[in-house]
Parts: sequence; C-alpha cells; structure tokens
Amino acid sequence: GVCEDFPGRGAHPRVAVCTRALAFTVKEPRRWFSRAFAGDDLEDPRRSVLDLGTAIKFDPNYADAYYNRGLAYFALKQYDLALADY
Repeated sequence: GVCEDFPGRGAHPRVAVCTRALAFTVKEPRRWFSRAFAGDDLEDPRRSVLDLGTAIKFDPNYADAYYNRGLAYFALKQYDLALADY
C-alpha cells in the first residue's frame, strides 16, 4: 500500500504519508500499524502505543499489533502492559 511502500528517506516522510493515507482509510488497521512502525524509527514509543492501540481497536485479532505494542510498552518501561500484550 501507499504507506507501507513509501520510498522516502527517513521516518518523518513515512509518518506524514501514513497520516495522509489515514484520512482516506481511518478504519484500516494496517495503516495504523504502518504509522506505528514509522514512529518506531523516530524512537517515539508513545506514538506507537497509540497507533497500535487503534489498529487493535479495528482488528482485535491483529497479533502483530499486540506484539509490537508490547515492545513499545517495554521501551517505556511499562512491563506489566508489555507482558499483557505478548
């Protein structure tokens, strides 16, 4: 998709493209996951937690989103929440 395959350099352009894509497909969990992944490159685990939580809201069975949110919680030293998502 547009967000996942964006060839721009650096995380900031990928986050911007993902954000624009969300304007058209707000209920698409993969877009939220992709923006969280770009946010990881910015070393912004708080943003990742929020975006992955939204992905999970739209697809409660999205295992990769749970796992990656667990990683983000771990980076924030919120170990109980990380363990719950693993």
